[in-house]
Amino acid sequence: KMDDAPTICGFLSNVQGDYDFFEKYVEISRILAWADESKASLDLADSAYFVFGGNVQGTGQGDIRIARLLLDLKKKYPDRVKLLMGNMDIQLLKFSYLSNDSLCEDVEFKHSIPESVDSLQSKVRWLLQDLVGSDEPFEQRRKELSLLSNSDDSQSISDEDVAASFTAQVLETGEDNLMLRYLNEAQLAWIFGAT
Repeated sequence: KMDDAPTICGFLSNVQGDYDFFEKYVEISRILAWADESKASLDLADSAYFVFGGNVQGTGQGDIRIARLLLDLKKKYPDRVKLLMGNMDIQLLKFSYLSNDSLCEDVEFKHSIPESVDSLQSKVRWLLQDLVGSDEPFEQRRKELSLLSNSDDSQSISDEDVAASFTAQVLETGEDNLMLRYLNEAQLAWIFGAT
């Protein structure tokens, strides 16, 4: 019934892992609100759609938390939350090539990795350099993993742990495959009303 359709639509895009920016958006939003003081989940106003226009991850320190919040919101409001695929979100699938050698045997991408880049950690840093022009996200991910594990010392998170978290986000199995789940829920475009 058309009369019951939401009448407003909130839009956010290109957060690129900047949790502080995401948090500020929620604070000023008329359609999103924190479900409680823990800021572990979001609520959506009854009369609204919410569209996330893609590019969850980037150079910020909140990739994991933002992806979790968006996936949780989509699960709570499947018909009113729309997740779109950003170019960076799609590019992250390249991390799966680094973690599964049998998958890479016939992939041209594998052959573009320099021979000197041989460990998983160095491959992840190389790929980040290729995708965003910097390996800064590697250290930002270390800080976020430290925060999520309630550790005051980000150096307690090993390079191997950081590298593994990048590849795990796009694997078909495991609970850390946030970006693969995001892409499975996402679409290329969405039309609101007659626009």
